[in-house]
Amino acid sequence: MRQPLLLSKHNVFFDIYEKPIFVDKKEVPHRKAIINSDTNEVIGIVGKYYVPATNGTILAHIDRILSENEIPWEFENGHLIRGGSKTIIEMVFPTLSITVGKDDELQLRGYLINSFDGFSSATLKLGFLRLICKNGMMVGTQEIFIASRHMTDVTEKLIVHFQAYIEDKINEVRGFTNKLKNLKLQNKKQGFKIIEASTWIPKKYHEALIDEYEKIKIFNAWSLYNVFTYVITHIMKVNMERKLFLYKELNTEVKKWRS
Repeated sequence: MRQPLLLSKHNVFFDIYEKPIFVDKKEVPHRKAIINSDTNEVIGIVGKYYVPATNGTILAHIDRILSENEIPWEFENGHLIRGGSKTIIEMVFPTLSITVGKDDELQLRGYLINSFDGFSSATLKLGFLRLICKNGMMVGTQEIFIASRHMTDVTEKLIVHFQAYIEDKINEVRGFTNKLKNLKLQNKKQGFKIIEASTWIPKKYHEALIDEYEKIKIFNAWSLYNVFTYVITHIMKVNMERKLFLYKELNTEVKKWRS
């Protein structure tokens, strides 16, 4: 883990405080405001008994689990979503990667998602970064939910569960990439048809998809998949929450390519 001082300088590592809510000078019962102490802006209106956890608290909990598993990690980036009511922290696991081809390596990444408005629980999703082109990708839908009541207790069961989660994710991506490599496109035109039919990607990005597709030399589903991940990662002007959704959507669309 990087030095806490460096982490604290990033805008996703803010403290929070609570205040009652008043309407016409009358306190609203059973509701309270969650406020970012750095900006003094309201980032959530929640129930009286809702207990949010700061990113620093959650990350310290995950750090203890990773340390017990002897898995080093690094903070990569942080993203404020909806003015900070939701945050996404990117984590890198430098020692956890798999080779899927010559000079083609996928590095494990973590996406810690936290919210302060009560709409979602803190979760950790695992994905991969294709190092050759810095494309992001998500495989599978499984994720770890982090309950605030368990953050003070790192049990042996939790440690073993986390290790199994990582191993399952690595095995899953190996199988996934192998299937895509073995799925050959009938011809170059098939790729163009798939792009044209991809209405889940805004039409304004289809030209970028076609430009990237024109560059590929091996016509299989893995190459086409990386055309999409390149555009999502590097071209699309959307926040990280939306990118994670699109990576997941791509995995659903890939199933249609097999038919």
